[in-house]
Amino acid sequence: MATGLTVAFSAICVYQLDQEQGLNATESALIGSLAALGQVCTSTSIGFLSNGIGRRKSVAFLLTGSTVGYCIIWLSGGNVPLICLGRFVTGATIATTIHQVYLTEIAPLPLRGAFGVSGPVGVSFGIALVVILGMFLRWTHVALFCAVLSLALVLLFAFWMPESPNYLVIRGHKDEAKAVLLRLWASDEEAEEEILDLETALNLAKSNKLHFTALMKEFKSPHVWKPFLSLIAVMFLCQLTGGNAVQVSLS
Repeated sequence: MATGLTVAFSAICVYQLDQEQGLNATESALIGSLAALGQVCTSTSIGFLSNGIGRRKSVAFLLTGSTVGYCIIWLSGGNVPLICLGRFVTGATIATTIHQVYLTEIAPLPLRGAFGVSGPVGVSFGIALVVILGMFLRWTHVALFCAVLSLALVLLFAFWMPESPNYLVIRGHKDEAKAVLLRLWASDEEAEEEILDLETALNLAKSNKLHFTALMKEFKSPHVWKPFLSLIAVMFLCQLTGGNAVQVSLS
């Protein structure tokens, strides 16, 4: 949902700011596009962060950044450079699928598929929500709403949501992982079985770990590079359609 809020916020912000004080084409383009630049800057590092401090803390960290970014926009007083800074910061906090990773790792097995595809639903809901709010509220009030919502989620993850059992098993905290599973959805027997499966998968991943040279050799195989390049092509063509440009300029 945070992704949807950030993507669509520029549409109402640019439209209302243009009505209030006038924006040139460069300012409008910067407000709309700087969130994407923020995404690029953090998307390559979030995997290391989530493996280092855990999924829960990573999500809380990103939501804290989102809160700060929206507060900057809220307090900017219409100052375009400050709004651009806020857009960059909020964009940097949505550059990851760590939220979906967290959801799938805490979900029971029968629901993991549904949780895994929940991202697009959340994005669409966030876009619809911020556009509807923009119909009735000034852009500063929408920014404040987004900041308060992000802060509420930070507190939720900081004080109530558990850490991912997968991460705890990776770190060797099996007792904590079992306690989390028992709290969320599992019986004692199911928790033991889940932890055993996680340990088996972890050991298998370690035993099959390839060095860079071996990985490149594997990549030469057609059954590896063909689907890989097909996926890249699909994603590239999706972006080439200009869907994001339409979303950030809904006004």
